[in-house]
Amino acid sequence: MSATPRRSALVALIVALPLGDALGTQTPSDPGPPTPAVRGTMETSSDANALTPVAFETTRRATRGFDRVDIAVPLRAGDAVLGANTDYFTARSMFQASDRHRRVAWFGVLGLSTFGPLDLALGWSTTSNANSPGLSDPARTLGDPTILAKGSFALTRALAAGASMQLGVPTSEDGTRLALDAFTLTSLAIASFAPTANAVVALNAGYRIDHSRKLFAVEPPVEIGSLIRFSAGVAKRDTAIVALGALYRVPVAEALRLSPYVELDGAFAPGAASRENPLRATLGATAVLGARGVFELTVAGAYRLRGAPVSDGTLPGLPPWELHAGFAIRMAAFGQSPAATSATGGASALPRCVTSASCPSGQSCLEGQCTLVKEVDKEVVREVVRPPPVFFLAGTVTSSADQRPVADATVKLSGFEGVVLASGKDGKWKSWPLPLDDGILKVSVTAAGFRPAEQMTPKGPANETKQLTLALTPTDKAVPSQLRVQLKDRATGKSVGGLVTIPSLGKKLPVAGTGTLETELPAGRYNLIVSSPHLQTQSKEITLVPGELVILNLDLGKSR
Repeated sequence: MSATPRRSALVALIVALPLGDALGTQTPSDPGPPTPAVRGTMETSSDANALTPVAFETTRRATRGFDRVDIAVPLRAGDAVLGANTDYFTARSMFQASDRHRRVAWFGVLGLSTFGPLDLALGWSTTSNANSPGLSDPARTLGDPTILAKGSFALTRALAAGASMQLGVPTSEDGTRLALDAFTLTSLAIASFAPTANAVVALNAGYRIDHSRKLFAVEPPVEIGSLIRFSAGVAKRDTAIVALGALYRVPVAEALRLSPYVELDGAFAPGAASRENPLRATLGATAVLGARGVFELTVAGAYRLRGAPVSDGTLPGLPPWELHAGFAIRMAAFGQSPAATSATGGASALPRCVTSASCPSGQSCLEGQCTLVKEVDKEVVREVVRPPPVFFLAGTVTSSADQRPVADATVKLSGFEGVVLASGKDGKWKSWPLPLDDGILKVSVTAAGFRPAEQMTPKGPANETKQLTLALTPTDKAVPSQLRVQLKDRATGKSVGGLVTIPSLGKKLPVAGTGTLETELPAGRYNLIVSSPHLQTQSKEITLVPGELVILNLDLGKSR
Protein backbone atom coordinates (compact mmCIF):
# COMPACT_ATOMS: atom_id res chain seq x y z
CA MET A 1 0.00 0.00 0.00
CA SER A 2 1.42 3.39 -0.97
CA ALA A 3 1.39 6.16 1.61
CA THR A 4 1.33 9.92 1.12
CA PRO A 5 3.32 11.58 3.91
CA ARG A 6 1.88 14.79 5.25
CA ARG A 7 2.63 17.28 7.96
CA SER A 8 0.24 19.79 9.55
CA ALA A 9 1.24 23.33 10.53
CA LEU A 10 -0.62 25.94 12.50
CA VAL A 11 -2.09 29.16 11.24
CA ALA A 12 -3.98 31.46 13.43
CA LEU A 13 -6.66 34.06 13.16
CA ILE A 14 -6.36 35.50 16.63
CA VAL A 15 -8.96 37.56 18.41
CA ALA A 16 -6.89 39.64 20.82
CA LEU A 17 -7.93 40.29 24.37
CA PRO A 18 -6.81 43.83 25.24
CA LEU A 19 -4.60 43.23 28.25
CA GLY A 20 -3.09 46.73 28.36
CA ASP A 21 0.56 46.65 29.30
CA ALA A 22 0.52 43.35 31.16
CA LEU A 23 3.34 41.00 30.24
CA GLY A 24 4.82 43.15 27.55
CA THR A 25 1.90 44.16 25.32
CA GLN A 26 0.12 47.44 24.68
CA THR A 27 -3.27 47.99 23.14
CA PRO A 28 -2.90 51.31 21.37
CA SER A 29 -5.95 53.34 20.62
CA ASP A 30 -6.83 54.32 17.06
CA PRO A 31 -4.78 57.44 16.33
CA GLY A 32 -7.07 58.58 13.51
CA PRO A 33 -6.05 59.82 10.08
CA PRO A 34 -2.61 61.46 9.86
CA THR A 35 -2.28 65.19 9.27
CA PRO A 36 -0.46 66.42 6.13
CA ALA A 37 2.84 67.52 7.65
CA VAL A 38 4.87 65.48 10.12
CA ARG A 39 6.18 67.58 12.97
CA GLY A 40 7.01 66.74 16.55
CA THR A 41 4.44 66.78 19.31
CA MET A 42 5.55 64.46 22.07
CA GLU A 43 3.55 62.79 24.79
CA THR A 44 5.26 60.67 27.37
CA SER A 45 3.94 57.36 28.68
CA SER A 46 3.11 57.67 32.37
CA ASP A 47 3.18 54.12 33.70
CA ALA A 48 6.63 53.07 34.85
CA ASN A 49 5.46 49.67 36.05
CA ALA A 50 3.72 48.61 32.85
CA LEU A 51 5.77 45.97 31.07
CA THR A 52 5.82 47.63 27.67
CA PRO A 53 7.04 45.51 24.72
CA VAL A 54 10.18 46.01 22.71
CA ALA A 55 9.25 43.26 20.25
CA PHE A 56 6.18 41.43 19.03
CA GLU A 57 7.61 37.86 18.86
CA THR A 58 5.20 35.34 17.34
CA THR A 59 5.16 31.56 17.22
CA ARG A 60 5.08 29.47 14.06
CA ARG A 61 1.29 29.63 14.55
CA ALA A 62 1.19 33.47 14.33
CA THR A 63 0.26 33.76 18.01
CA ARG A 64 2.29 35.66 20.59
CA GLY A 65 5.11 33.47 21.91
CA PHE A 66 8.42 31.82 21.00
CA ASP A 67 8.56 28.91 18.52
CA ARG A 68 6.23 26.19 19.80
CA VAL A 69 5.46 27.79 23.19
CA ASP A 70 2.62 30.33 23.52
CA ILE A 71 2.53 33.20 26.03
CA ALA A 72 -0.75 34.43 27.49
CA VAL A 73 -0.70 37.71 25.58
CA PRO A 74 -2.74 38.53 22.46
CA LEU A 75 -1.67 40.21 19.29
CA ARG A 76 -1.93 43.99 19.37
CA ALA A 77 -5.35 45.35 18.51
CA GLY A 78 -5.76 45.74 14.77
CA ASP A 79 -2.70 43.65 13.84
CA ALA A 80 -2.63 41.14 11.00
CA VAL A 81 0.36 38.78 10.94
CA LEU A 82 1.31 36.84 7.81
CA GLY A 83 4.14 34.32 8.13
CA ALA A 84 6.06 31.70 6.17
CA ASN A 85 8.11 28.95 7.85
CA THR A 86 10.23 25.99 6.91
CA ASP A 87 11.69 22.98 8.76
CA TYR A 88 14.52 20.78 7.50
CA PHE A 89 16.47 17.77 8.61
CA THR A 90 18.36 14.84 7.10
CA ALA A 91 19.68 11.72 8.83
CA ARG A 92 20.98 8.21 8.10
CA SER A 93 19.96 4.81 9.45
CA MET A 94 16.73 6.01 11.05
CA PHE A 95 14.61 3.00 9.98
CA GLN A 96 17.06 0.53 8.50
CA ALA A 97 20.81 0.26 8.07
CA SER A 98 22.31 2.74 5.62
CA ASP A 99 18.99 4.39 4.70
CA ARG A 100 18.87 8.17 4.31
CA HIS A 101 15.83 10.19 5.32
CA ARG A 102 15.19 13.83 4.46
CA ARG A 103 12.28 16.08 5.32
CA VAL A 104 11.46 19.58 4.08
CA ALA A 105 8.30 21.24 5.42
CA TRP A 106 6.80 24.52 4.23
CA PHE A 107 3.91 26.14 6.00
CA GLY A 108 2.16 29.47 5.99
CA VAL A 109 0.26 31.21 8.76
CA LEU A 110 -2.19 34.07 9.03
CA GLY A 111 -3.01 35.67 12.37
CA LEU A 112 -5.56 38.39 12.94
CA SER A 113 -6.51 40.38 16.01
CA THR A 114 -10.21 41.18 15.82
CA PHE A 115 -12.31 41.74 18.94
CA GLY A 116 -12.98 40.43 22.43
CA PRO A 117 -10.79 38.08 24.46
CA LEU A 118 -9.92 35.68 21.63
CA ASP A 119 -7.29 35.30 18.93
CA LEU A 120 -8.04 33.22 15.84
CA ALA A 121 -5.48 31.59 13.55
CA LEU A 122 -5.42 29.64 10.26
CA GLY A 123 -2.60 27.56 8.81
CA TRP A 124 -1.72 25.43 5.81
CA SER A 125 1.35 23.31 5.03
CA THR A 126 3.08 20.93 2.69
CA THR A 127 5.73 18.42 3.77
CA SER A 128 8.11 16.36 1.66
CA ASN A 129 9.60 13.20 3.19
CA ALA A 130 12.13 11.21 1.15
CA ASN A 131 13.75 7.98 2.28
CA SER A 132 16.14 5.97 0.19
CA PRO A 133 15.30 3.32 -0.65
CA GLY A 134 12.01 3.16 1.31
CA LEU A 135 9.99 6.22 0.28
CA SER A 136 10.04 7.98 -3.09
CA ASP A 137 6.63 9.68 -3.49
CA PRO A 138 6.54 12.23 -0.72
CA ALA A 139 4.61 15.34 -1.64
CA ARG A 140 0.85 15.08 -2.27
CA THR A 141 -1.14 17.27 0.11
CA LEU A 142 -4.15 19.55 0.23
CA GLY A 143 -2.55 21.86 2.77
CA ASP A 144 -3.40 20.00 5.99
CA PRO A 145 -5.38 23.04 7.25
CA THR A 146 -5.55 23.99 10.91
CA ILE A 147 -7.62 26.52 12.81
CA LEU A 148 -6.81 27.78 16.30
CA ALA A 149 -8.56 29.94 18.89
CA LYS A 150 -6.75 31.48 21.85
CA GLY A 151 -7.85 33.61 24.80
CA SER A 152 -5.59 35.52 27.19
CA PHE A 153 -6.32 37.12 30.55
CA ALA A 154 -4.07 39.40 32.64
CA LEU A 155 -4.03 38.39 36.32
CA THR A 156 -1.45 40.95 37.49
CA ARG A 157 0.98 43.30 35.76
CA ALA A 158 3.49 40.45 35.43
CA LEU A 159 1.31 37.32 35.37
CA ALA A 160 -1.22 36.22 32.76
CA ALA A 161 -3.12 33.06 31.90
CA GLY A 162 -4.92 31.82 28.85
CA ALA A 163 -6.10 28.83 26.86
CA SER A 164 -6.08 27.73 23.24
CA MET A 165 -7.72 25.07 21.11
CA GLN A 166 -6.47 23.93 17.72
CA LEU A 167 -8.17 21.70 15.18
CA GLY A 168 -6.10 20.07 12.43
CA VAL A 169 -7.36 18.05 9.46
CA PRO A 170 -4.83 16.04 7.38
CA THR A 171 -4.86 15.20 3.71
CA SER A 172 -6.19 11.73 2.93
CA GLU A 173 -3.80 8.88 2.21
CA ASP A 174 -4.35 9.11 -1.54
CA GLY A 175 -3.92 12.90 -1.61
CA THR A 176 -7.36 13.63 -3.12
CA ARG A 177 -9.38 14.95 -0.18
CA LEU A 178 -9.27 15.99 3.46
CA ALA A 179 -9.53 13.10 5.93
CA LEU A 180 -12.02 14.65 8.36
CA ASP A 181 -12.20 11.54 10.55
CA ALA A 182 -8.40 11.66 11.09
CA PHE A 183 -8.52 15.05 12.83
CA THR A 184 -6.45 16.16 15.81
CA LEU A 185 -7.80 18.47 18.52
CA THR A 186 -5.27 20.07 20.86
CA SER A 187 -6.31 21.97 24.01
CA LEU A 188 -3.73 23.98 25.96
CA ALA A 189 -3.64 25.90 29.21
CA ILE A 190 -1.17 28.79 29.03
CA ALA A 191 0.59 30.68 31.82
CA SER A 192 3.26 33.33 31.37
CA PHE A 193 5.27 35.51 33.72
CA ALA A 194 7.19 38.67 32.81
CA PRO A 195 9.49 39.72 35.69
CA THR A 196 10.74 42.64 33.56
CA ALA A 197 9.73 44.31 30.32
CA ASN A 198 12.40 42.31 28.47
CA ALA A 199 12.04 38.83 29.99
CA VAL A 200 9.19 36.32 29.62
CA VAL A 201 8.78 32.76 30.92
CA ALA A 202 5.86 30.62 29.71
CA LEU A 203 4.40 27.21 30.51
CA ASN A 204 1.96 25.33 28.26
CA ALA A 205 0.19 22.12 29.28
CA GLY A 206 -2.70 20.30 27.66
CA TYR A 207 -4.12 17.26 25.90
CA ARG A 208 -4.27 16.21 22.24
CA ILE A 209 -7.14 14.07 20.95
CA ASP A 210 -5.41 12.33 18.06
CA HIS A 211 -7.37 10.41 15.42
CA SER A 212 -4.54 10.41 12.87
CA ARG A 213 -4.48 6.60 13.16
CA LYS A 214 -7.65 6.61 11.03
CA LEU A 215 -5.68 8.06 8.13
CA PHE A 216 -4.74 4.52 7.05
CA ALA A 217 -7.93 2.78 8.19
CA VAL A 218 -8.56 0.13 5.49
CA GLU A 219 -10.23 -3.24 5.40
CA PRO A 220 -8.71 -5.59 6.26
CA PRO A 221 -6.64 -3.57 8.79
CA VAL A 222 -3.00 -3.17 7.88
CA GLU A 223 -0.26 -2.35 10.37
CA ILE A 224 1.84 0.52 9.02
CA GLY A 225 5.56 0.56 9.64
CA SER A 226 7.63 3.08 11.55
CA LEU A 227 8.72 4.84 8.34
CA ILE A 228 5.15 5.63 7.24
CA ARG A 229 4.07 6.44 10.81
CA PHE A 230 6.93 8.94 11.17
CA SER A 231 6.49 10.49 7.72
CA ALA A 232 2.72 10.89 8.06
CA GLY A 233 2.79 11.90 11.75
CA VAL A 234 0.43 9.11 12.83
CA ALA A 235 -0.15 8.34 16.51
CA LYS A 236 -2.09 5.37 17.87
CA ARG A 237 -3.08 7.09 21.11
CA ASP A 238 -4.02 10.48 22.48
CA THR A 239 -1.23 12.36 24.27
CA ALA A 240 -0.72 14.75 27.14
CA ILE A 241 1.62 17.56 26.14
CA VAL A 242 3.72 20.08 28.04
CA ALA A 243 6.13 22.85 26.96
CA LEU A 244 8.27 25.35 28.81
CA GLY A 245 10.03 28.36 27.29
CA ALA A 246 11.95 31.49 28.23
CA LEU A 247 12.85 34.56 26.17
CA TYR A 248 14.92 37.69 26.78
CA ARG A 249 14.70 40.79 24.59
CA VAL A 250 17.92 42.64 23.72
CA PRO A 251 17.62 46.06 21.99
CA VAL A 252 20.50 46.17 19.48
CA ALA A 253 19.82 49.29 17.42
CA GLU A 254 17.07 51.77 16.64
CA ALA A 255 15.42 49.39 14.15
CA LEU A 256 16.71 46.01 15.35
CA ARG A 257 15.71 44.03 18.43
CA LEU A 258 17.01 40.53 19.11
CA SER A 259 15.11 38.02 21.27
CA PRO A 260 16.98 34.76 22.02
CA TYR A 261 14.84 32.00 23.50
CA VAL A 262 15.03 28.41 24.72
CA GLU A 263 12.23 25.80 24.77
CA LEU A 264 11.66 22.32 26.12
CA ASP A 265 8.59 20.43 24.89
CA GLY A 266 7.41 16.85 25.23
CA ALA A 267 4.44 14.51 25.20
CA PHE A 268 3.21 11.42 27.07
CA ALA A 269 0.97 8.70 25.66
CA PRO A 270 -0.63 6.23 28.10
CA GLY A 271 0.54 2.74 27.29
CA ALA A 272 3.57 3.86 25.28
CA ALA A 273 7.07 2.81 26.27
CA SER A 274 8.91 5.58 28.11
CA ARG A 275 11.55 5.80 25.37
CA GLU A 276 8.79 6.57 22.87
CA ASN A 277 7.47 9.63 24.70
CA PRO A 278 9.11 12.55 22.85
CA LEU A 279 11.21 15.23 24.51
CA ARG A 280 12.85 18.00 22.49
CA ALA A 281 15.02 21.05 23.27
CA THR A 282 15.01 24.11 21.02
CA LEU A 283 17.38 27.08 20.98
CA GLY A 284 16.65 30.01 18.72
CA ALA A 285 16.46 33.76 18.27
CA THR A 286 13.96 36.18 16.78
CA ALA A 287 15.04 39.44 15.16
CA VAL A 288 12.42 42.19 14.97
CA LEU A 289 13.18 44.70 12.24
CA GLY A 290 11.88 48.23 11.76
CA ALA A 291 11.16 50.98 14.29
CA ARG A 292 7.57 49.73 14.59
CA GLY A 293 8.50 46.04 14.61
CA VAL A 294 7.00 45.38 11.17
CA PHE A 295 9.24 42.46 10.13
CA GLU A 296 10.26 39.41 12.13
CA LEU A 297 12.91 36.80 11.28
CA THR A 298 13.33 33.61 13.34
CA VAL A 299 16.09 30.99 13.22
CA ALA A 300 16.14 27.97 15.56
CA GLY A 301 17.62 24.54 16.01
CA ALA A 302 15.89 21.61 17.76
CA TYR A 303 17.56 18.56 19.29
CA ARG A 304 15.80 15.32 20.22
CA LEU A 305 16.39 14.25 23.82
CA ARG A 306 14.04 11.26 23.66
CA GLY A 307 11.42 9.79 21.33
CA ALA A 308 13.11 8.24 18.29
CA PRO A 309 10.82 6.30 15.86
CA VAL A 310 10.58 2.60 16.79
CA SER A 311 9.09 -0.44 15.09
CA ASP A 312 5.58 -1.33 16.28
CA GLY A 313 5.56 1.92 18.21
CA THR A 314 2.65 4.02 19.46
CA LEU A 315 3.88 7.51 18.49
CA PRO A 316 5.41 8.80 15.23
CA GLY A 317 8.68 9.86 16.87
CA LEU A 318 10.95 12.87 16.43
CA PRO A 319 13.87 13.49 14.04
CA PRO A 320 17.30 13.55 15.70
CA TRP A 321 17.64 17.25 14.90
CA GLU A 322 15.82 19.92 12.95
CA LEU A 323 16.48 23.41 11.65
CA HIS A 324 13.70 26.00 11.57
CA ALA A 325 13.49 29.36 9.80
CA GLY A 326 10.55 31.72 9.72
CA PHE A 327 9.57 35.14 8.43
CA ALA A 328 6.56 37.17 9.54
CA ILE A 329 5.18 40.56 8.68
CA ARG A 330 2.75 42.73 10.65
CA MET A 331 0.56 44.04 7.85
CA ALA A 332 -1.52 46.37 10.05
CA ALA A 333 1.65 48.15 11.22
CA PHE A 334 2.12 49.80 7.78
CA GLY A 335 -1.07 51.80 8.17
CA GLN A 336 -0.69 52.76 11.80
CA SER A 337 0.86 55.91 13.09
CA PRO A 338 2.32 55.63 16.57
CA ALA A 339 -0.42 55.89 19.17
CA ALA A 340 0.00 58.09 22.15
CA THR A 341 -0.59 56.82 25.60
CA SER A 342 -2.31 59.48 27.70
CA ALA A 343 -0.98 60.22 31.12
CA THR A 344 -3.31 58.56 33.56
CA GLY A 345 -0.88 57.70 36.29
CA GLY A 346 -0.86 61.05 38.06
CA ALA A 347 2.38 61.22 39.99
CA SER A 348 3.73 57.95 38.59
CA ALA A 349 7.35 57.93 37.52
CA LEU A 350 8.12 57.98 33.77
CA PRO A 351 9.76 55.14 31.80
CA ARG A 352 13.49 55.85 31.59
CA CYS A 353 15.71 55.03 28.62
CA VAL A 354 19.25 55.36 27.30
CA THR A 355 18.59 54.83 23.58
CA SER A 356 15.41 54.65 21.52
CA ALA A 357 16.01 50.91 21.12
CA SER A 358 15.04 50.42 24.76
CA CYS A 359 11.66 52.12 24.23
CA PRO A 360 8.39 50.48 23.11
CA SER A 361 7.69 50.32 19.40
CA GLY A 362 6.92 53.75 17.91
CA GLN A 363 8.56 55.71 20.73
CA SER A 364 11.84 57.64 20.84
CA CYS A 365 14.25 58.30 23.70
CA LEU A 366 14.32 62.05 24.42
CA GLU A 367 15.99 63.54 27.51
CA GLY A 368 16.09 60.09 29.12
CA GLN A 369 12.34 59.45 28.68
CA CYS A 370 10.44 57.24 26.22
CA THR A 371 8.35 59.68 24.18
CA LEU A 372 5.59 59.13 21.63
CA VAL A 373 5.49 61.28 18.49
CA LYS A 374 2.24 62.71 17.18
CA GLU A 375 1.64 64.40 13.80
CA VAL A 376 0.93 68.16 13.76
CA ASP A 377 0.47 70.56 10.85
CA LYS A 378 3.21 73.19 10.20
CA GLU A 379 4.44 73.98 13.67
CA VAL A 380 6.53 72.17 16.19
CA VAL A 381 4.96 71.75 19.61
CA ARG A 382 6.89 69.96 22.27
CA GLU A 383 5.29 68.91 25.51
CA VAL A 384 7.08 66.72 27.99
CA VAL A 385 5.12 65.64 31.03
CA ARG A 386 7.59 65.54 33.90
CA PRO A 387 7.11 63.84 37.23
CA PRO A 388 6.46 65.97 40.33
CA PRO A 389 9.55 66.84 42.41
CA VAL A 390 10.59 64.45 45.16
CA PHE A 391 13.21 64.29 47.88
CA PHE A 392 14.72 61.63 50.14
CA LEU A 393 15.32 61.33 53.86
CA ALA A 394 18.25 59.35 55.23
CA GLY A 395 20.05 59.18 58.50
CA THR A 396 21.80 57.26 61.24
CA VAL A 397 20.31 55.96 64.50
CA THR A 398 22.81 56.10 67.40
CA SER A 399 22.87 55.58 71.15
CA SER A 400 23.14 58.75 73.22
CA ALA A 401 25.19 56.84 75.79
CA ASP A 402 28.19 55.96 73.57
CA GLN A 403 27.27 57.28 70.07
CA ARG A 404 27.38 53.77 68.64
CA PRO A 405 25.00 52.88 65.77
CA VAL A 406 21.73 51.18 66.70
CA ALA A 407 20.76 48.30 64.36
CA ASP A 408 17.19 47.19 63.58
CA ALA A 409 15.66 50.45 64.72
CA THR A 410 12.17 51.17 63.36
CA VAL A 411 11.73 54.51 61.56
CA LYS A 412 8.27 55.87 60.71
CA LEU A 413 7.31 59.03 58.83
CA SER A 414 4.15 61.02 59.50
CA GLY A 415 1.61 60.57 56.72
CA PHE A 416 3.04 57.15 55.85
CA GLU A 417 2.11 55.22 59.00
CA GLY A 418 1.62 51.99 57.05
CA VAL A 419 5.24 51.95 55.84
CA VAL A 420 8.13 51.09 58.15
CA LEU A 421 11.85 51.60 57.56
CA ALA A 422 14.56 49.70 59.45
CA SER A 423 18.16 50.67 60.16
CA GLY A 424 20.98 48.37 59.12
CA LYS A 425 23.90 47.13 61.16
CA ASP A 426 25.56 50.50 60.69
CA GLY A 427 22.43 52.25 61.97
CA LYS A 428 21.76 53.82 58.57
CA TRP A 429 18.38 54.08 56.83
CA LYS A 430 16.96 55.78 53.74
CA SER A 431 13.42 56.55 52.58
CA TRP A 432 11.71 56.01 49.25
CA PRO A 433 11.08 59.08 47.01
CA LEU A 434 8.88 61.45 49.05
CA PRO A 435 6.58 64.03 47.42
CA LEU A 436 7.81 67.57 47.88
CA ASP A 437 5.17 70.00 49.15
CA ASP A 438 4.66 72.51 51.95
CA GLY A 439 4.81 71.34 55.53
CA ILE A 440 7.05 69.33 57.79
CA LEU A 441 7.58 65.64 58.52
CA LYS A 442 7.71 64.00 61.93
CA VAL A 443 10.28 61.20 62.09
CA SER A 444 9.62 58.68 64.89
CA VAL A 445 12.25 56.13 65.93
CA THR A 446 11.93 53.13 68.25
CA ALA A 447 14.33 50.33 69.12
CA ALA A 448 14.47 47.56 71.68
CA GLY A 449 16.24 48.70 74.84
CA PHE A 450 15.89 52.42 74.02
CA ARG A 451 13.41 55.16 74.73
CA PRO A 452 11.37 56.35 71.70
CA ALA A 453 12.47 59.58 70.02
CA GLU A 454 10.95 62.03 67.56
CA GLN A 455 12.33 64.73 65.31
CA MET A 456 10.58 67.32 63.11
CA THR A 457 12.13 68.29 59.79
CA PRO A 458 11.04 70.47 56.84
CA LYS A 459 10.51 68.77 53.47
CA GLY A 460 13.03 69.08 50.65
CA PRO A 461 15.14 70.23 48.94
CA ALA A 462 13.98 68.75 45.62
CA ASN A 463 15.87 65.76 44.20
CA GLU A 464 18.28 65.73 47.14
CA THR A 465 18.79 63.55 50.20
CA LYS A 466 18.42 65.19 53.61
CA GLN A 467 20.55 63.59 56.35
CA LEU A 468 19.29 63.24 59.95
CA THR A 469 21.01 61.97 63.10
CA LEU A 470 18.64 60.38 65.62
CA ALA A 471 20.02 59.63 69.10
CA LEU A 472 18.16 57.16 71.35
CA THR A 473 18.54 56.97 75.11
CA PRO A 474 19.00 53.49 76.63
CA THR A 475 16.22 52.52 79.02
CA ASP A 476 18.68 51.08 81.57
CA LYS A 477 20.53 54.42 82.02
CA ALA A 478 19.32 57.00 84.56
CA VAL A 479 18.51 60.16 82.67
CA PRO A 480 19.30 63.30 84.67
CA SER A 481 17.04 66.32 84.96
CA GLN A 482 18.10 69.93 84.51
CA LEU A 483 17.51 72.62 87.21
CA ARG A 484 17.91 76.33 86.59
CA VAL A 485 17.52 78.83 89.53
CA GLN A 486 17.37 82.62 89.01
CA LEU A 487 17.61 84.87 92.13
CA LYS A 488 16.62 88.55 92.22
CA ASP A 489 16.26 91.28 94.89
CA ARG A 490 12.54 92.05 95.07
CA ALA A 491 13.11 95.67 95.95
CA THR A 492 15.66 96.55 93.26
CA GLY A 493 14.95 93.83 90.62
CA LYS A 494 18.69 93.12 90.38
CA SER A 495 20.22 89.65 90.27
CA VAL A 496 21.84 88.54 93.51
CA GLY A 497 24.06 85.69 94.61
CA GLY A 498 23.14 83.18 97.24
CA LEU A 499 22.98 79.51 98.24
CA VAL A 500 20.64 76.63 97.29
CA THR A 501 20.55 73.81 99.85
CA ILE A 502 19.04 70.38 99.04
CA PRO A 503 18.84 68.54 102.38
CA SER A 504 17.78 65.15 100.91
CA LEU A 505 20.89 65.07 98.72
CA GLY A 506 23.17 66.76 101.26
CA LYS A 507 24.11 69.36 98.64
CA LYS A 508 24.79 73.07 99.03
CA LEU A 509 24.97 74.76 95.64
CA PRO A 510 26.32 78.34 95.51
CA VAL A 511 24.62 80.88 93.24
CA ALA A 512 27.03 83.27 91.48
CA GLY A 513 26.66 87.03 91.53
CA THR A 514 24.83 86.79 88.20
CA GLY A 515 21.97 85.26 90.16
CA THR A 516 21.89 82.09 88.00
CA LEU A 517 22.47 78.43 88.97
CA GLU A 518 22.33 75.56 86.42
CA THR A 519 22.89 71.97 87.52
CA GLU A 520 21.96 68.34 86.75
CA LEU A 521 20.09 66.37 89.39
CA PRO A 522 18.58 62.88 89.50
CA ALA A 523 14.87 62.76 88.76
CA GLY A 524 12.72 62.99 91.88
CA ARG A 525 10.87 65.24 94.36
CA TYR A 526 13.00 67.74 96.38
CA ASN A 527 12.67 70.52 98.97
CA LEU A 528 14.98 73.46 98.18
CA ILE A 529 16.14 76.09 100.75
CA VAL A 530 17.23 79.28 99.00
CA SER A 531 19.07 82.03 100.87
CA SER A 532 20.98 85.26 100.12
CA PRO A 533 22.79 87.69 102.47
CA HIS A 534 20.46 90.35 103.91
CA LEU A 535 17.48 88.79 102.11
CA GLN A 536 14.69 86.53 103.33
CA THR A 537 15.28 82.78 103.10
CA GLN A 538 12.66 80.81 101.09
CA SER A 539 11.76 77.12 100.90
CA LYS A 540 10.44 75.58 97.62
CA GLU A 541 9.31 72.06 96.70
CA ILE A 542 9.96 70.86 93.10
CA THR A 543 9.53 67.67 91.03
CA LEU A 544 12.18 66.79 88.43
CA VAL A 545 11.28 64.57 85.42
CA PRO A 546 14.01 62.58 83.57
CA GLY A 547 15.46 64.54 80.68
CA GLU A 548 13.41 67.71 81.34
CA LEU A 549 14.43 71.21 82.40
CA VAL A 550 12.82 72.90 85.44
CA ILE A 551 13.27 76.70 85.78
CA LEU A 552 12.78 78.32 89.23
CA ASN A 553 12.63 82.16 89.39
CA LEU A 554 12.69 83.59 92.95
CA ASP A 555 12.34 87.19 94.12
CA LEU A 556 13.77 87.53 97.65
CA GLY A 557 12.55 90.27 99.98
CA LYS A 558 14.43 92.05 102.80
CA SER A 559 14.96 90.00 105.94
CA ARG A 560 13.29 91.25 109.11
